[in-house]
Amino acid sequence: YLVVAIEQGSNGPYQTNEKAEKDKEIKLKQGRYIRINRDTKLPNPTEEFELLKKFANFSFSSDLNNTATIDNLNYEYMKEYLVQTNAKQDIRNMSKLDMAKSMGLVSENEYGSYRARNFAVLMFAETPNKFIPNAHVEIIREVVGTDKMEAKRFDGPVWLQVKQVNRYFEDNIMASYTIREADKIEHRIVYNYPLTAFEELATNAILHKEYDTPEYVGIYIYRDRISFVNHNRPLPPVTIEALNNNRSFDKRQYLNKELKDMFFSLNLIEFYGSGIRRAKDALKNNGSPKLKFYPDNDVDNYTNAVMKINKEFFNSSKVGNTTQETTQETTNVINKILTLMVENPRITAKQISNKIENITFDGVRYHISNLKKSGKIRREGSTKSGKWIVKGRENE
Repeated sequence: YLVVAIEQGSNGPYQTNEKAEKDKEIKLKQGRYIRINRDTKLPNPTEEFELLKKFANFSFSSDLNNTATIDNLNYEYMKEYLVQTNAKQDIRNMSKLDMAKSMGLVSENEYGSYRARNFAVLMFAETPNKFIPNAHVEIIREVVGTDKMEAKRFDGPVWLQVKQVNRYFEDNIMASYTIREADKIEHRIVYNYPLTAFEELATNAILHKEYDTPEYVGIYIYRDRISFVNHNRPLPPVTIEALNNNRSFDKRQYLNKELKDMFFSLNLIEFYGSGIRRAKDALKNNGSPKLKFYPDNDVDNYTNAVMKINKEFFNSSKVGNTTQETTQETTNVINKILTLMVENPRITAKQISNKIENITFDGVRYHISNLKKSGKIRREGSTKSGKWIVKGRENE
């Protein structure tokens, strides 16, 4: 047999010619072929469009916006980003123009003004929607007991959209039961949806959105599931099938490389390509059904992640169970969290979960969120180097 070794190039896309198709022994249909997992095939229109964009080195996020200038970027948001990412003081003290230049946010045109790049608009414009249509998130929520839906829009800078959407989930959707079984001393905390899973899927939807497509990110909350919808597919080599079957994606490509780097600096994402793994692990640890991705064909151009409610929580919320006692929180766990924060103000939620038995990382974060809302604790300083202040116990 004959082996033909071809190195990857940047001058493509490459295609077979009509000679191979007309050859009676080869009969290879003319066209551009792509590799999906183990299969080599002709692309559908959507896949071919993505292929052409790849070799054209097209990046919407890197391009200059049609109308936005440096005047449309919020200086306070820029400074806050630098504070949260622990940038050096000299950079944080720069003028707006010098800061924008150093961060690569703008480019000077021939008339002496400064146009903003699309990623800069997404990160630092007060309302990116004004310059990039539908650059926002909508949470559409089923109104319990009716056939109606209510919507809430989040349309600030995309990194704040992530935080606001996650906070909305914590405040309005996330709930838990503490399960005590009659014949056991230990208790279990069961969540309707684990916080980590929601955060990862919501952040993924915002980060991987194709922003030159005028469709918003939709998060649909039903009685028994949450559905995250993006109107574009993941970039190859990641496929819907791979999202369903695999846990991590080391070779993942990013539509918005600048957003990826900035989200990483803000601790909105951790290791590249690991968000799906963390979401799946959180669901498994909570006893929730497996995460499911759609569509189940290679034609429709969207990505839909569906996270189903924990069945035990769902059943407990409908009817009482005589062998179990359900409560919202345990004072004992809260007191342990507060004590650990007093003893070590720089302790992390992960470290707390390792020190307290029978509570998960998501459980600790759930209690911390409630403690913040009630004013019992506050965070002083940045996420990385800040510390906890426990009200009434500052001098312990």
